[in-house]
Amino acid sequence: MSYTTFFQNVNQLGDRVTQTTRYEPLVINTGSGSGSAYYVTVDNSTGKQPVQTYTYLTEGEKYAVSSTNATVSDGKKAINLPASAYKWDDKKVAKYDQRHQRAWVGVVETTYKKTFINGIGLHAGRLAGRFTLIRIPDHSFMLRK
Repeated sequence: MSYTTFFQNVNQLGDRVTQTTRYEPLVINTGSGSGSAYYVTVDNSTGKQPVQTYTYLTEGEKYAVSSTNATVSDGKKAINLPASAYKWDDKKVAKYDQRHQRAWVGVVETTYKKTFINGIGLHAGRLAGRFTLIRIPDHSFMLRK
């Protein structure tokens, strides 16, 4: 019972989780006195295990995500190596690339299914993980702090 509650590897659950993906266009930020427009700010931390924090805007909301659960894609292909571990709808990705000029965010959420084993581990119906793909047209649309 303690294994199913505390020690499950979310990346190896397979059919015991469901995946949902949502896509939103990014909003360009022209503030902060930098004189340039950008979609994402990157804040680097220091220490033994440095982690970047990505901050971006969607319509009416401001989000900050850690690089441990997110990636920024600015190449020709929207789905880069870290994001390729998740299932993406290629048609929606292509549509958002064209419609929003390569400036959108995709969030993948995995939720535990309501099964007996997940119920024993007290996970049924709860969020198992979240991954964010931030798509920008070019690295020049990223402001580093």
